[in-house]
Amino acid sequence: MKKALCHAAFWIAAIAGATDILVAPSDFLSPETNIHSVKAAIDAATKIKEKTPDEPINLIFRGGVYFLDEPIVLRANLSRLTLKAYPGEEVIFDGGVLVKNWQKRQLNGKEVLVAPIPEKISGKVDQLFVNGKRAAIASIPKAPQDSIKITQPRFANADDPDAAHIGFTPGKDKLSIDCYNPTGIDVHLISHWFDIYFTVDNFDKKTGILWLNGNIAAKIHRDNFGLHAAYILHNVREALTEPGEFYCDTLTREIYYLPREGESVENIQAAIPRRSAMFIAYGDNTYGKLDKVRDVVIDGITFRHGGYGKYSNESGENYDFVGAGRINNPRIVNDFCLRYNPGQAAAAYFAQVVFYLAENCAIRNCTVENGGMYGIGILSGCRNMTVSGNTLRELGGGGIIVNGVNTAAYPESATRITESVSVINNHIYDIGKIYMQSVGVFIGFARGNLVEHNEIHDTYYSGISAGWNWGFAPTTGSENRIGYNHIYNIGQGVLCDMGGIYLMSIQPGTRVYNNLIHNVKHRVYGGWGIYSDAGSSHQVIEKNVCYDCSSHGWHQNYGRENIVRNNLFAFNSEGGFKFSYGKSFTRGYQWKGENYSVNGNVFRNIVVTDNIPFAHSSIPFDDEKTGLFCDLNWYFDLSGNNTAERGFAATKPCYKTSYSLAQWRDFGFDKHTVVADPGFVDAAKRDFHYRSDSAAKAAGFYDFSETLDKAGLLKP
Repeated sequence: MKKALCHAAFWIAAIAGATDILVAPSDFLSPETNIHSVKAAIDAATKIKEKTPDEPINLIFRGGVYFLDEPIVLRANLSRLTLKAYPGEEVIFDGGVLVKNWQKRQLNGKEVLVAPIPEKISGKVDQLFVNGKRAAIASIPKAPQDSIKITQPRFANADDPDAAHIGFTPGKDKLSIDCYNPTGIDVHLISHWFDIYFTVDNFDKKTGILWLNGNIAAKIHRDNFGLHAAYILHNVREALTEPGEFYCDTLTREIYYLPREGESVENIQAAIPRRSAMFIAYGDNTYGKLDKVRDVVIDGITFRHGGYGKYSNESGENYDFVGAGRINNPRIVNDFCLRYNPGQAAAAYFAQVVFYLAENCAIRNCTVENGGMYGIGILSGCRNMTVSGNTLRELGGGGIIVNGVNTAAYPESATRITESVSVINNHIYDIGKIYMQSVGVFIGFARGNLVEHNEIHDTYYSGISAGWNWGFAPTTGSENRIGYNHIYNIGQGVLCDMGGIYLMSIQPGTRVYNNLIHNVKHRVYGGWGIYSDAGSSHQVIEKNVCYDCSSHGWHQNYGRENIVRNNLFAFNSEGGFKFSYGKSFTRGYQWKGENYSVNGNVFRNIVVTDNIPFAHSSIPFDDEKTGLFCDLNWYFDLSGNNTAERGFAATKPCYKTSYSLAQWRDFGFDKHTVVADPGFVDAAKRDFHYRSDSAAKAAGFYDFSETLDKAGLLKP
């Protein structure tokens, strides 16, 4: 039964116990509603909630674009609220500012388009989207894979780490001494597994040294700076040479754009993200009060052009990541709005759609695209949340972040524990466009989460990351389930020390299962299929298929009492699996007595190589402190060279010691392991289904067709 409620300014209907409010864009001619903005819709819902707080309300948006002058903010008083698209229509919430008044001009011998930076944009422009595509900022070099190694870093005030500044010499062939406005350049430094931005303090024309703002000591390991550090120079006017690139002139406040084929003054539509978060639902946990946002649903809406700004390691004021000063909850600011680098995996980078102190909420069938930051953030104090069926693409940060407070270390913050979040059937790709260390799905201090049937690809760092503590100290993380995800084209040769799935810290009950992972590529080192790093403990890794990774199928750095069984590690460039530290490594361990006896249990796995060792270790395998149980596996080398002399390798660097199968068994490993062809349909062509006459199948080894055929997005 439908009961019409007549109001002067809008149309409302109460259907099946819920009130529907119809919203249409200002250019959508409809006699059904006078509500033409998201803000007006929220105001209408607020008025109803003032009278009937528990009444569910549906905000139904007709197709079109809704420009957001400010973030959408929901507090606990707007619980039981749904924002959804009208069936069959595309609804876009746009946080961008249009760039207008383009003119033609000559620059670097080419005809470019120039426009004033809109007044609503106060800082430097580091993102521009033209006709629906991200424009590349003019850079040296053009591609992140070509980042330039720093060979002669310089440190000013080296005796004072807090005041130490870094400088380096790019070289005249890279950056001209007479380049335009060097202080407008951003220096993007890459080192190991993270990247960080600096602004330029000055460019010394006598020495050729480019001096940067901000100290280096806390964020880049100075002793290793020259080992893996590389740089990219962004926003260099002389580098504006290729179609689809732009340059931000901070002196004249203009945007220069070199159009792609077919683009002109007449048909260019350009936008700059204006806001950081576009949607924030957050409860209240101040002064002993706990009032969560509950039962909020976002369904079928596209969020576009959010995520303005980036962290930069410069002194002075930084970007307001919350946006317009609307959020006064200091917990959000203190937890996530840091001044400098956002940390490993860009874990402190904010998100465009944010839930904080929320319960029983969902975001489903949505798209977050063409912006910065993470797409979706499920943050402190959230539980029973669902993130499903979404597409997240072309983002400056990662896809989805689930993170709370380490209540094991701070029990007084128990109300802000994050748990029971389902991340299912999301497509995440082309991310990390600003912070390359961002990941597809990040789970930090959170427990009891389910990450299944996602497709994640084309990232510069790990596909999925779970766990957030270095060493064996207690953490919140536990009972996370990561299964049936398809993860590929990870790393792309840009960063180091990553995994298709990256794990760290003690996580009892955590399972990693039936994931299909391939084509993980590092820059210098560390491109693993599954990476058990930094205290990974009490985890089960099973039924995964990892192949064509630039390091190994699985690597345990240091950890304890993990089970690795029924996996397939095939054609990984450095070997089947790697085991780094023995049980003497005790970082963060807090209890009396010996901490453990076995680091890892590796059994019932199939390893396939082609003239590459089956296993590696960074310590000698005959060290009694290794703490490795390894047996009942199945090994096969296509070249036939890995049994008599060199099937196993140990001791870094470069695994100088090789062991035969007989020696390996003398150490107590793989005494019952089979070395033979397992019988795949066509392993060389990466078809790992069993043949009908498969020896491994007959011996009862796991049938990987379950993983090969079912990992990835759910079929309609």
